[in-house]
Amino acid sequence: QEGMMLPLLLSLFLFFPPLVIADYPCPGNYTWYRGPDNFQDGYCVTYSDDFLLDGPQAIKYCEGMGAFAPSIHNQKQLDYWSGMTVTAGVGHYWLGTNCPHESDPYTWTDKSRTDYFGPNKELLSCKKGTGFHIHDTGFVLFALVDDPTSSSEQFSAAPALCAYPFTFTTTPEPEVKTTTVADPDDVTTAEPEVQTTTTTATQRPTTTTTTPTTTTRPTTTTTVYTPPLPDLTEAYCNCEPSTVFLDVVFVVDNSADMTNQMLGAAVAAIQSSMFGVTFGDKMFQTQVAIVSFASDVKVVVEFGDLKSQSDIFSWNIPHSTAKSTKMSSAIDTATSIVSKGARDFTRGVIVLISNSYNQLDDANLVEASDAFQDDGGVFISIDYSTKGELAGLKKIASPGYYLNNKNADSVEAQILYAFCDANCFCSDGLTAYDTTNERGTPQGCFHAAMSAAVYDAADENCQNEKGFVATVHDADKNFFLLSLFDKSKKYWIGYKRTNGAFKWEDNSKETYTNWAPGNPVSNKDCVFAQQTSGFNTQWLSADCRDPINASHLYACQLRPCDSTYNCWI
Repeated sequence: QEGMMLPLLLSLFLFFPPLVIADYPCPGNYTWYRGPDNFQDGYCVTYSDDFLLDGPQAIKYCEGMGAFAPSIHNQKQLDYWSGMTVTAGVGHYWLGTNCPHESDPYTWTDKSRTDYFGPNKELLSCKKGTGFHIHDTGFVLFALVDDPTSSSEQFSAAPALCAYPFTFTTTPEPEVKTTTVADPDDVTTAEPEVQTTTTTATQRPTTTTTTPTTTTRPTTTTTVYTPPLPDLTEAYCNCEPSTVFLDVVFVVDNSADMTNQMLGAAVAAIQSSMFGVTFGDKMFQTQVAIVSFASDVKVVVEFGDLKSQSDIFSWNIPHSTAKSTKMSSAIDTATSIVSKGARDFTRGVIVLISNSYNQLDDANLVEASDAFQDDGGVFISIDYSTKGELAGLKKIASPGYYLNNKNADSVEAQILYAFCDANCFCSDGLTAYDTTNERGTPQGCFHAAMSAAVYDAADENCQNEKGFVATVHDADKNFFLLSLFDKSKKYWIGYKRTNGAFKWEDNSKETYTNWAPGNPVSNKDCVFAQQTSGFNTQWLSADCRDPINASHLYACQLRPCDSTYNCWI
């Protein structure tokens, strides 16, 4: 029964975690709270005595405490930090939001990636001069500072809650064995039991390293260290609209087919989306041009005309009474603008906005769209028809890039999400793995090495390319890797035994394996795959540094470009 009781108690402990552990070392007024994932990862948390801080005051308070207001990157973290309103007894508090504007593209004050926008895309409403409280129900948008001249009711003041990660691990040494002393009375004497505890704490985000105080134990070593930089493969296709780097041309139907109200709404949607990007021709900046068409084609905005947010309202498109006859010519004009002004490190995007499709011009429209896509561009169609989907507009769009204004709560948000996906691509010469999503956003970029190598040399080569030896986590990925090599060739996979345990080079916790019978072998720490029959493969162990018996082909897996990562350098 005792053997059954311990796992039961442990499961109850993990499922109903007591959040506060007061005797673990957080300095000053901080309290340690268990994190959302396990009982060792947590946060040192404190909050302001003043519950009436505006946004800048709250951010400044946390910076003065050597910490940050929380940033949120997934639903689990949102649940955790919204629950903290009850756990810490603060009701609500300021999040670490620094809404994007030209001088600062980050959304989070801790400079972490913006890879989560909330269950209802709340963070896309984040504009300069606003910020978010966290309540037990989630995100709530407020002005950073109340407007004293406003007659409307407002009350954005809230406390600051400040936190930094703190992880501890406790590793007891084996107890000292009982020693038998040979004497006439055959007396057994036990040496005192000695236990060594190692506590490891992640460094708080300040320039000064502080060693937290720990509860006194027999022999304790406390180590403060700086966590490693995020893994290059930590997340693919992150979405931060303010740092997309694309060459975009909006192609707008201003003919009689579009009502004046439709055209006005389309222009407003374009202008709204522009507030989400950063204009320019440098990395992490976007060039924007605008073309209109009815019975003729006009270039309304050229690349370079829009330099800042103050230019967003510098243009307009008048409504025409002519019929829409020049859609294919407008697409050709947009393609020419992209071709002439494209940068080497970017992708071209055409955004067509219309509520009609001329079937008589179908061949020309398909040809114009296909030519642009064949050159690496992404073609987005936004359908303003009130009568349902226009099959023609859907047909000429890139897969997954047909948007219907009637079904979208926020066209500008859908445009920005589409920009993020368009901005996720592999650099030249790499093969994208993109089997599971309609838009073809890559789940890694790959190239097969030209010659074989021992595993450690292959690993070094891939690291020099800012990647790693390709990993395999399911049968689909296994089939993809197999396609990169000639039939029956042996090739390394990024799975290596370190300190007695196999670990994936991408730090994945996936448990998928495909061992051949008799493998893994105890004294061989690296793994290669080989085709057996049809499209089947099996994994075998090999020495990591044996150039005679274990020199195999390999593929390097690299992270694709996205709105937060430059894959060209």
